[in-house]
Amino acid sequence: MALECLICTASLKVSEVGSLLLPCGHVQCESCLQRNFNISVKTMPFQPVRCCARIEVTVFRRLVPTADLAVYREKLTEYMERSKLYCWDPACNAFIPNALRSRTASVVVGKCRRCHTKTCMRCRGKFHWGPCTVSPVNLAAMRAAASARARRRAQLEEEKFKEYSKARGWKECPQCRRMVEKTEGCNHIRCHCGCHFCYRCGREPYDTHRGCAM
Repeated sequence: MALECLICTASLKVSEVGSLLLPCGHVQCESCLQRNFNISVKTMPFQPVRCCARIEVTVFRRLVPTADLAVYREKLTEYMERSKLYCWDPACNAFIPNALRSRTASVVVGKCRRCHTKTCMRCRGKFHWGPCTVSPVNLAAMRAAASARARRRAQLEEEKFKEYSKARGWKECPQCRRMVEKTEGCNHIRCHCGCHFCYRCGREPYDTHRGCAM
């Protein structure tokens, strides 16, 4: 008995399925999981690897290099964090995870792992002792500026990723906007989200047009 990979429809032996069976009940082969992982790591802004739901990091332990998995974990940590904190220095602006934040009765501070400077978690400015001295108006302005820098960084990363995707010939799903890479087969693409579209022209649904069909 053989099962098929949801993405490329390659046949898989029952003995192979155990480690490739996802919580949603679908199966993806190692090559497709690795490809989706690599696309996710390069996606800007970052989006986790998904099937019907987010795929757990443990699935990739034996499929990708340790260094790549560490980068993915860092990106996932930032993605999942609800109260995001970034380095106060505009030249750095790196994400500061919870593991590098300290909270005591008198101090709430985050230490940047990239430039090693400290950021006040209350005013989001350079670390200082004692109460924050900035006025509410200036504090709001500082936070707005930090948010604008984060948005601009995400915009620049997205532009770089689009250039990278265009150079590789990847296409964007018209429904969920995720990037899709076709390595072989016809132009009929079935995305994770369930959308069927043409890889050549990007139109959907695929069944209603034949102008680009091979």
